[in-house]
Amino acid sequence: MHTTTRNHALVLLIVLTCVPLYSAAKRCSEPTWEQLRDHFGLEPHPEGGFFVETYLANGSIPVSVLPDHFADSPDTRPYSTAIYYLLRAGPAYDDRSHFHMLAMDEVWHFYLGGQLTIVLLHPADGSVEVVKLGRNVLHDETVQFVVPAQTWFGAFASGGNYAFIGNTNAPGFVYQDWQLGNKTALLEEFPDAADWIEMLALAE
Repeated sequence: MHTTTRNHALVLLIVLTCVPLYSAAKRCSEPTWEQLRDHFGLEPHPEGGFFVETYLANGSIPVSVLPDHFADSPDTRPYSTAIYYLLRAGPAYDDRSHFHMLAMDEVWHFYLGGQLTIVLLHPADGSVEVVKLGRNVLHDETVQFVVPAQTWFGAFASGGNYAFIGNTNAPGFVYQDWQLGNKTALLEEFPDAADWIEMLALAE
């Protein structure tokens, strides 16, 4: 079995075996963030937390057939890419995904840990959207969410000790299609989101 396939199977097994079988009290203990880091070979992420690429499609798409907002270089994009991403919670860590924008849609998948909050700023109408990823799907959490292309968004672990999630992009992610948000510019464009911007945007 391919290593990536085995890793995906292990994540699914952990998720399924940690679901209550007969009552809320019957849960298995989840791994620590250190155990997940070591098992999956997660590397430090520039913004905090840890990640590893788990999928890079063999095929590619010419950038010439993509919308104009995609960067000119490189001249192709992989069909799709995927990563594991782990953000730790609490004041001891400064793990967060700062406000940024992608040229392509990005799917967020919840796997393990506590709640993850995603904050979206929509340039089309200036609206603010807050989404909670987590296992409490019968209330206000979801296990999957699509961040639309050309939307400012940031994220942080808002419950438990960490949030272990996955990101899938199509076309695949390249850094040339990633744009970091500027705090001053975002405050001018989205004044109603000032508290979120102060928390999740960089000054420069």
